[in-house]
Amino acid sequence: MYIYIGFELYGDLTFSDWLIQSGYASEIHLHAKAIPWFVSDTTPNDFNWLLSALKNDFFSSASSDKKLYLEKLSKRWQGYVDNGKWILKSDDFWTSPYAYWHIKEQAPELFSDISKSSLVIFKGDLNYRKLVYDCKWPTTTPFKEAIGPLATEKGVPPILALRTSKADVIVGLPEGTEERLSASEEDWMFSGKYAVVQFNEGN
Repeated sequence: MYIYIGFELYGDLTFSDWLIQSGYASEIHLHAKAIPWFVSDTTPNDFNWLLSALKNDFFSSASSDKKLYLEKLSKRWQGYVDNGKWILKSDDFWTSPYAYWHIKEQAPELFSDISKSSLVIFKGDLNYRKLVYDCKWPTTTPFKEAIGPLATEKGVPPILALRTSKADVIVGLPEGTEERLSASEEDWMFSGKYAVVQFNEGN
């Protein structure tokens, strides 16, 4: 695993840890990529490497306080895996050329699986773009409209998108936002300065 990948994965697992500890979730299904399609994509090997590195004192140069914290963290995270609170999965669909509008027809078992969730979180710029078909929507287009079948198909779960904007595809903005930002920042859509948190309640 590259350190960059490790850092992003570490952040994702910290968020997952918080969801468990806070009581917001009792079971989290983590969907890894079958291949490292983009530099920050996590594969099952990356996930296992990080848990192993924490367990085997890979970060030996850390201070004693930090090493103690990492040791406790390692035991807790491995416990989540052993007790079925964290379930690692992978499906070829996530690295296919299809937008997520096509998940039911192209990966029916995956669609059935995520439909059992009380909440599905899509994180990152690429996942966001595939959610909204990577189209040049008017920026005021409702998120619910832009995710198409993932809002209207019977049985779809609630969906939360967490995305730092790094491409010129964005929806769900209030009237006038695009004009205001474009007047002062030509690159606002893809500079990484702005982010969106968007939600659909499911069907």
